[in-house]
Amino acid sequence: MDLFKLNSDSIGERKIYLKHQFDYSTQQKVFFDNDPLSTIYNEIHLDSISSIDSIYRNSFSNTGFIGFRTNDFLFELFGQYDQKEYLQNFGMQSIYHNTYVGVVGCMTREGLSLDVIGKYGVDGYRSGDVESEFILSYNKEKYTFNGRVSYFLNEPDLNFVSYTSNHFIWNNPSFEKQSVFDFNIDFKLKKLQIEFIAETKLLNNTFYYDSLAIASQDENTASIATFLLAKNYKLLNFHFRTAFIYQLTSDEVLFPLPEMMGRQVLYYQKYIFKGALKFQFGVGFSYSTEYLGYAYMPAINEFHVQENTMLGYYPKIDVFINTHLKRAQIFLKYEHINAGSSLPKSYVAPGYPSLAKSLKFGVSWNMFD
Repeated sequence: MDLFKLNSDSIGERKIYLKHQFDYSTQQKVFFDNDPLSTIYNEIHLDSISSIDSIYRNSFSNTGFIGFRTNDFLFELFGQYDQKEYLQNFGMQSIYHNTYVGVVGCMTREGLSLDVIGKYGVDGYRSGDVESEFILSYNKEKYTFNGRVSYFLNEPDLNFVSYTSNHFIWNNPSFEKQSVFDFNIDFKLKKLQIEFIAETKLLNNTFYYDSLAIASQDENTASIATFLLAKNYKLLNFHFRTAFIYQLTSDEVLFPLPEMMGRQVLYYQKYIFKGALKFQFGVGFSYSTEYLGYAYMPAINEFHVQENTMLGYYPKIDVFINTHLKRAQIFLKYEHINAGSSLPKSYVAPGYPSLAKSLKFGVSWNMFD
């Protein structure tokens, strides 16, 4: 929203403007457990009768922009000041600030779109932090191409630096900044309905929770690569969507990923009642190879690495019905229809089975003339 307009030139719709933005957010995470002696915990530090741990975060952000805009170009410089409050009921209590400067740019012309955002911490706890992203999109008659390059350099969140609770205590004042470099491309052939996605990440000084759910840092450089190939096709009134994902990770414990994943959707589509009603009936099938996966620690509400339990290698089957009549859309979906069969149970994390059979129903109504 333009609060102050410094100058306007009607030729070419050029405009220089100022704007201002306030943001306020509050978060709280509270954990209760009347059984602190449970075997899921390794230690008890404060109370053997009950656990009550909490973290509260309050944030007030104040951002000012000065920008220049035309019909197909936008450029903004901004400054941001954040006031933060972080409270643990047994541990750290801190009020601190962050100050950033940054730039936003966007250009669109003849199917080509370029977006750039950069943000640098000049003062406060996150002094020296970098958040940057460059996005290129090219939309032509026969194909679309999207590419993204991003780089992030960040201090650890305060819960990684110091934490005190009934079951966990750590202090990590010497953690270095974590860096993440991400490169992604997405290419689609419209007529053939083929999509190819490739993404790679390089990570250094990664923050993570170890096998005991303790905040830790890995000083090595790690890499993750993901490749997706998908195809839509049809035969008479039968429609198919096939997707295959191949993934590589340099550390199968720190970054556990299934090497291969597959997804197949098949549905029958028919227009009935003189074309007034679109009807779809289909089935979806998904599968992944085995991988270690993360374990979950409810006391800190975080996932952590583990080396004992393999996940995956389990098919999941859904059945669905979709209908579309004028403004109304109705769907009925029976998820995980094969749950409870003679197959081994499917787990999303060790000790946490995936949802059993469930029936879902929904109605969507488009409100327009």
